Amino acid sequence: MRNQSHKIYFSFIKIITGSDLFTKRIPFMMIESNIPGPKVWLTACGHGDEVGGIVVIHEIFKKLRRNSLIKGSISAFPLMNPLGFEMSSRNITLTKEDLNRSFPGNQNGSLAQRIANKIFTTIIQDKPSVVFDLHNDWIKSIPYVLIEPKKKVKNNAVYQKIKDISQRSGFPVVCDSDTIETTLSYCLLQNDIPALTFELGESFIVNEKNIQYGVKSIWNILSYLGMVQAEDELFEYAIPKGCKKKYSYIRMIR
Repeated sequence: MRNQSHKIYFSFIKIITGSDLFTKRIPFMMIESNIPGPKVWLTACGHGDEVGGIVVIHEIFKKLRRNSLIKGSISAFPLMNPLGFEMSSRNITLTKEDLNRSFPGNQNGSLAQRIANKIFTTIIQDKPSVVFDLHNDWIKSIPYVLIEPKKKVKNNAVYQKIKDISQRSGFPVVCDSDTIETTLSYCLLQNDIPALTFELGESFIVNEKNIQYGVKSIWNILSYLGMVQAEDELFEYAIPKGCKKKYSYIRMIR
């Protein structure tokens, strides 16, 4: 699909073929401006019960069809764990593996490692400017952005970039005090690719309010990167009383 300023692509990437030759695929989406610029990646539903990120990505693309992408490109894997999604399960149902504990993956490894390898290699080959991995937390969680501990990020320039971008999200920023070395975000950072994890409220359901927050937050960042026209008013999440706005430190279970 085309207009004067950008092209939109929708496709699929094969992840497994069963013994009955049934092929399982993950959807791929991309919008590309005619003008070069930052390359942003969005990923979601690495955990099959965390469905909010899928909707956020689709809403971002719908909004971009109405508002031109000024420069650069946005690529997305909106449904990384279709097997878990179909059964409303956090893990890959066939093997009970957690996809977000399987990166960077292994093309000859377990099912989760093979899927992770396909996702990871596709992303890093594109050399993105920044990656946003969208998750959902629990029913009483407010939305927030999670960044890795500084001590685990070798490249200071990359760490400073994710720190700067996180402040543009409009969400509270949580700096993890521990790390899990097999998450998508961590493995991207080890390859000098800036990556942030978004936690957008509860899993299992589509909370329309949190969807709106997620879209507005990402739009904040895209406008900061000069990729889209900024809204008249930047999004800023209303922090509950007693919560810190920036850089709370906490051990997270992701």
